[in-house]
Amino acid sequence: MPSEMFLSQCESAKFLSLHLGKTQKYWYRRLTKNLYRPSLLHGYRITVHVVDGKPMYALPALREFVRINQPST
Repeated sequence: MPSEMFLSQCESAKFLSLHLGKTQKYWYRRLTKNLYRPSLLHGYRITVHVVDGKPMYALPALREFVRINQPST
């Protein structure tokens, strides 16, 4: 998968805050906990890839997380 398809933990938190509300800090903490206890994210574990020793999140996985967690209208 190309590197532009991955976001760092900070970038992922910003992406989630833009699409799901709450603060970037909130999502950063949730992603940190996702590494150890995925049930905290509604039972959904966003796959983490380690690139150069840093956790990276695939953009398609983040989009799917947003899709299933958006409030129904």
